[in-house]
Parts: sequence; structure tokens; C-alpha cells
Amino acid sequence: MGYQIIQQPNGMLSLWDGIEQGIVVFDADEDELVDYLTEVHRNLTRINVAATAVKVRDGEKAYYQFTISWAEAMTRMRDCQGADAVQEILDRMEPEEVPGKLDLTLCPECGSEDTYDAECSNGLCTSCGALFMYCRACGHTDHPECEEVDTG
Repeated sequence: MGYQIIQQPNGMLSLWDGIEQGIVVFDADEDELVDYLTEVHRNLTRINVAATAVKVRDGEKAYYQFTISWAEAMTRMRDCQGADAVQEILDRMEPEEVPGKLDLTLCPECGSEDTYDAECSNGLCTSCGALFMYCRACGHTDHPECEEVDTG
């Protein structure tokens, strides 16, 4: 059950709560109902965000099979919005938060657009956490931290 807006005999509005089985707002206009329901939903949102944040920080799959990592988010963003959109996000981060900045679309060695993020974590090195690119055309890899890169 949920809320129902009902009209009182005097023409004003009330809010019926189907869970409490009672009137929770009385003699209201539309703005007062919006304010009340906004606060109710704000509090529910706070509870949901707090519970989800705990799961995410604990490494749980908060969104079950749909949970994505930071690296997956950056890869999807690059694929849908382009490398400039990803670079804009990386530029907003503090330097120590960005493992390595690079052009995620063109191979710096041969200029090919046939590039992808290698090493199983969709663009983050599992050894050092750096973002990097591998060019399928020429085999060039731009990896700022580690000497050896497994490009699969």
C-alpha cells in the first residue's frame, strides 16, 4: 500500500497512508503535499544510499550481476561517450587518485584506432592499478608502472 491524496469535505487535501491506515497530512494544498512526500522520499533515499555504500565499500555486488567496477565504468563511458569524456573525469581527480593518464583511443606508437584496455580488469593493471592501453594493430602497450604486461 502507499499514499493517496484525498479531498476533504472543505475542499482541502489530505494524505492517506495505507500502511498506517490513517491521515498523515491534513488541510493541505499541493505544495504542502509535495514538501511532505519529498521529505519522506529523501529519508528513504538516505537509508538506501547508506546501505548500498556499505555493500560497495565492502566489495559486495550491490547490484548483483549488474554491478560494475570503476574500470568498467570508464571503459563503458569511453565506448559510449568517447575518450574525452573519460579524460574529463580523470582530470577532475586528484593526481594521486589517477594511476596513469593516457589517450585511450589512439595508439601513440602507430596512430591506430584499433586499441583496447588489456589485462583482465578492463583498463586497470591488476599488478599496479594503472590505466593502460594495448594496440591490437602493432602490439604497442602504454603501461606507466610495470615492466611486464600480459595483454592476453
